[in-house]
Amino acid sequence: MRNNLKRLTVIIPTISRPMFVRRQIAYWSALDAQVRILDGATTPIDLSDLHPIPKHVQYIHRPIRFNERLASAGSLIETEFACLLPDDEFFMPTGINTCIDHLDKNPNLIGAVGKVLQFFVDQGEFKAFQDYQYWKNFSPVDSEN
Repeated sequence: MRNNLKRLTVIIPTISRPMFVRRQIAYWSALDAQVRILDGATTPIDLSDLHPIPKHVQYIHRPIRFNERLASAGSLIETEFACLLPDDEFFMPTGINTCIDHLDKNPNLIGAVGKVLQFFVDQGEFKAFQDYQYWKNFSPVDSEN
């Protein structure tokens, strides 16, 4: 499997959630995807303690409405593929690579989705389960297919 992350821009909209922004910056700094974090908060997050933030990860403060930030995101994409990621979720590199490989092999497709795993601690017990099973008319891309 190729490293397709260089072919991807990840758009992460957020608003006033510095802990999630910091966590996303830390996660994506070690990976090759282009990342654009679009913060709509009134006041920008002070990230001076995180410098240097790699050039491929950009925090962009735009105190405008959500739909305006999404509309502006298109001009920030310079890669072949793009995805929208909630600020409190993560995409695994293996899943991204599998999806992009699947799109390469099936040029008639315009999108791909992998499996979603939710995990949490409940009363001291670690729990995990596959999420978004209610989605209709799609089949998750499976690395075994």
